[in-house]
Amino acid sequence: MAERAQDVFSKKCQSNKTLTEVFEWAINDALARYDPLIKAERAKEKQSVTQDAGPTGNKRKHIPQHILNQLNLRDERRYSFQKHGRRCNHRRFLDIHHIKPVKDGGQNMVENLATLCEMQHVYLHSQEEIDKFLALIRRLCLEQGIRC
Repeated sequence: MAERAQDVFSKKCQSNKTLTEVFEWAINDALARYDPLIKAERAKEKQSVTQDAGPTGNKRKHIPQHILNQLNLRDERRYSFQKHGRRCNHRRFLDIHHIKPVKDGGQNMVENLATLCEMQHVYLHSQEEIDKFLALIRRLCLEQGIRC
């Protein structure tokens, strides 16, 4: 259980955390959730903040929590890529990836989502850009009669 908490906190902070740091975080989190004084202060602050902060400019819809829950149960909150029937046991720094991109009509459905490590996620999106760039170079070479 301690390692799982360490994984969760490390993901949240985007850096590796010691068990001591996890313990401090857990105590602070418990106090923030259940201490009546802290809860009262938080409620007072909420009253002074306006509900409408204006548009965010981000048109992408958030993945609904019930879909994320299903995805986490399916993938056991582990990297979902399999090679030779085996999966990586990596549980930190995971991202949710749309198999069919939202811009191409991909939906926020469990079937269209995969759990990837951050590096693989960045690589996949970079690979798309690299492929587009290489296709452009090949086309320009063909137009100029240059052998690529």
